[in-house]
Amino acid sequence: MNRLVKLSFILVISTFCFGILSTHANAQVLTKILKKMEDHRIAMTSLRSEITMVKRDNNLGEEDVYKGKVQYFSIRDKKSGKDVDALVRLDWQTPKQEMISIIKKEFTSYDPKARQAFTGRSDSKKVGEKGGGMVKLLANPSRDDIKSKFDVDYLGEEKLSSGIPAWHLKLTPKTNADYKYLELWIDGNGMPLQGMIVSLNSDTQTIAFTNLEKNISLSGQSFVVILPKGITITKV
Repeated sequence: MNRLVKLSFILVISTFCFGILSTHANAQVLTKILKKMEDHRIAMTSLRSEITMVKRDNNLGEEDVYKGKVQYFSIRDKKSGKDVDALVRLDWQTPKQEMISIIKKEFTSYDPKARQAFTGRSDSKKVGEKGGGMVKLLANPSRDDIKSKFDVDYLGEEKLSSGIPAWHLKLTPKTNADYKYLELWIDGNGMPLQGMIVSLNSDTQTIAFTNLEKNISLSGQSFVVILPKGITITKV
């Protein structure tokens, strides 16, 4: 009986110690990842890539897949080195053509087939539905913003569908938000190649970047969505 008690005690202590060591190791890895991400943020000022967005309805188990191209340019404060804003241009090509731009905290989206456009603030729900909000978060998140706004968990290393190994993080907002949490997949350079947002009803929106071109020359005009005359424009 005493032998059984001793073995049980040793097992409990061993499990406890292993938990402490594992937590410490994860914290070290997380510190390394966030430093990589910050170094990458500082090094990258522009991006052009192909983009895929998958929206999944949790109740119906159905998915809608969107494919297109995206470009991003960071507007950075020269003194502090912090990103104060960003230019974003999204050109969805399938399942339908649609153009979205985010400039000076304002967005414009245009559906040529419907001859309909929407305009409004870049933090509006409409931008999130079309993927613009996730693009801004994924393209160049700062370490300070991540640490101040989220509780961050390291979930391990995985391979993306492209075969690229990535660190997998879970970001849970510290304050009330209109979603449960985010997940990011970070490559060895510190670039978030994929992100997923889980809504309060457990629907998900996943965005992935492929065929990346970094630090290329992009003209300001290339971000502008030019609206033709005679279309319907709705401000949201």
